[in-house]
Amino acid sequence: MFETLLRKRAILLPIGAGLMFVFGYLVCPLGFGKEKEVKSQVKCVLTMERPAFVLGQPVRAMIRITNESNKTVKVLEPTQEAVELSITREDGSTADYVGLWIDMHPSVVSLAPGKSVEESIDIFEFYDIRAPGEYKVRAICKLQRQEWDVESNALVLRERDFRSNVALFRIEQPNGKFRESLSVKTKLSDGSGGLTINWRVFTHNMDDVIHVYCQRFGEVRRRKKVVGEVHLAFADLGEPRYEETVSCLVDTAGKLHVLFQPVKEAEDIYAHTVLSRLGELESMHLYRPAKGCKPSLATRVYVEYAQRIQLGDKSKQSLALAAPPSRREEPPGKQTPPAFWTWPSFLIGAAVGIVIAGFVLLLKKKASSRGKSRAT
Repeated sequence: MFETLLRKRAILLPIGAGLMFVFGYLVCPLGFGKEKEVKSQVKCVLTMERPAFVLGQPVRAMIRITNESNKTVKVLEPTQEAVELSITREDGSTADYVGLWIDMHPSVVSLAPGKSVEESIDIFEFYDIRAPGEYKVRAICKLQRQEWDVESNALVLRERDFRSNVALFRIEQPNGKFRESLSVKTKLSDGSGGLTINWRVFTHNMDDVIHVYCQRFGEVRRRKKVVGEVHLAFADLGEPRYEETVSCLVDTAGKLHVLFQPVKEAEDIYAHTVLSRLGELESMHLYRPAKGCKPSLATRVYVEYAQRIQLGDKSKQSLALAAPPSRREEPPGKQTPPAFWTWPSFLIGAAVGIVIAGFVLLLKKKASSRGKSRAT
C-alpha cells in the first residue's frame, strides 16, 4: 500500500512542504514571524510627573518598560542617553535637542517575563521647551536582539526601536504678584571677584494654588549682550499665606535667603529658608514677629524684628523641598539562555525538510525500480 501511495507524484510536494513548515516554524527555537510578536509584547509607557509646569521648573517624565512576552528580552536601560524623545509644540514644530552629545554606552537590562524597569528623566534640561504652551511627547526606546548578518555570516547584536504612548503637558509663564531678580558677584579668598550668581524668586498660581519658586540661572552673552539664559537650579518652597509678605536677598557666598509666611503654619509665623547655589535646602528656621512689627531680612542676613522659635517635625515636613524621584528597577528574576534568531533557525529547518523530502524521493525511486523488476 505504501508503494502505491509513493507512485502518486501529487503527494510528494505537500509532504515536502509540510515537513519544511514543521521543522522550520514549529520545531526550531524561534520561527519565521516571531520578531514582530516579541517586539509588540515589550511595552513602553511614558507618564509625566504632573500635567503642568512653570517655566524653568524641571519637567520630569517617568519611562517604564515592561516585558509582557513569555521570553527574556534585552533592552537598553531607559536613561537620558538611551532614550530618544519626540516632542512637538502646538503649532506642529519639533522641539530640538539642546543637550550635549556624549558618546556613552547605556547599560543593557535583561527583563524576565512580567518584569519591568523604569527611569526618570528631565525633559527641560535637554530639549528646547522654554516657550509657554502645550506639548506632546513620545519616547523611543531600544530593544537589543541577535540577528543573522549575511555579510559576516554570523550572529550580531542589533537594536530595534519601539515607541511609547503620547503624553501631554504644558509650560506656564509665571503669573504671581511677586517677582524679583537678584544678582551678586562672589568674592574669592584673596579678596578678588569670583562668579556672578543670579537668582530669580517669583510666585505662581497653578490650578488655584500659589507657590513660591526659586530659580538660579546664568546669562549667555555674545559681544557683551545677553542673548539667552542657562537654567542651573530650581526649588519649590511651598505655599505662602500672603504673596505680599515674601522677601529675599542673596549673600556674598551666592546663597539665596527667602522669608515668607507658610500657609501650613500659624498666621503670625514666618519661615527663613536658605538655599545653596545648587538649589539645595541648607537651613530653615521659623520666627514669630515682635509685637506690632513686620519681620524683614537684614543686609547681614538675619531676621529683624522677630524671635526664632523651635522647628517641629510638622514644620519640617511642610517646608521640606521635594527630592527628585529615584530610579527603581525590579529584579530581572530567573533568566533563560538566549535563543537562536529567526532566519538561521528557519534555514536550518528548511534544510532538514529538504533532506527528508529527498529521502522520500529516493524511496519512491527504489519502489518504482522494484515494481518494474517484478513486472519483467
